[in-house]
Amino acid sequence: MTNTEIIQTIEKRFEAYEAVQHLHLDHLKTQDMPDIKTMTQERQDKFDKLKIELDQFVSNAGTVKGLDSLAILQKFEKRLNSILHIDDKIAFEIKKHRDVLKNSLKNLKQGKT
Repeated sequence: MTNTEIIQTIEKRFEAYEAVQHLHLDHLKTQDMPDIKTMTQERQDKFDKLKIELDQFVSNAGTVKGLDSLAILQKFEKRLNSILHIDDKIAFEIKKHRDVLKNSLKNLKQGKT
């Protein structure tokens, strides 16, 4: 696989991860009982694929003549930071769901509805 192909694959992996993030964030905001376990596994699978491609690119960075690896790595770093920001939002929404469930369970135990 050429570096150009690797970069294109990484871009596709970024897009796939970002798409699932936005889908999950939407589900967390609009559904009462989203399947958090499945969503977490889906994001993990997408991230694992992205990481494999990034690791491959990083292992070859700086070895290909005419390729500005540093600029590409900086671009990837910016996208990873964006992903982390959205992951923080997802974590916040998951915590809100868990808090609601805890409160509901507490109320049920106390005989309230």
